[in-house]
Amino acid sequence: MSGLQVTKAPGNTTTEGPGVDPRKWSFSTWYLIGLVGLYLLTGLMHPSEFYCLLPGLLYMLFLPASNIFLIIYSLCNITDRSWGK
Repeated sequence: MSGLQVTKAPGNTTTEGPGVDPRKWSFSTWYLIGLVGLYLLTGLMHPSEFYCLLPGLLYMLFLPASNIFLIIYSLCNITDRSWGK
């Protein structure tokens, strides 16, 4: 899901392809653009710590997978009733 809505006018037979209207981007797309822009601006303002953006990028990429693995882990250990004993 890219957050873009591709629209095609009915009867449009030009070779330009479907148009992408930036006014129809979802809120999540604008939020992601703002978040990335904020981190890039901060990295440019602090060039000595710019290398710290790479682990942040990896964290953002693997965050959905970690949430899925957490649910799977909790369901696999649902019969463990020791609660830290």
